[in-house]
Amino acid sequence: MDAALKGLSLRQRAIASNLANVDTPGYKALRVRFEDRLKEAIRNPGLAASGGAFAGPRVEVDGSTTMRNDGNNVDLDEQLVLLNDTVLRYSALVQVMNRRLGMLRAAVTEGRR
Repeated sequence: MDAALKGLSLRQRAIASNLANVDTPGYKALRVRFEDRLKEAIRNPGLAASGGAFAGPRVEVDGSTTMRNDGNNVDLDEQLVLLNDTVLRYSALVQVMNRRLGMLRAAVTEGRR
């Protein structure tokens, strides 16, 4: 879960940069993709430990989208949708972590009685 939170946090920073530069001529949108690598690391824990399957999220320049006449390829609507999705995923992971922490606290408290 920690790796997912780090990836989502990095994605949120990339989106913030994209939104801040939506009108900057020549700016190329940044993107962070990590879910496929994270899934592979979960399936193969030995690779994850060695850094082979999941060395962490990386920021990439998005060269696959259409550019405007000024060379900027940031799509405002797309970035807002990605931001909303990222915030929802991050919040859901934090809730799961808080529940797990609550269960651990309860187990420790009950163990003391």
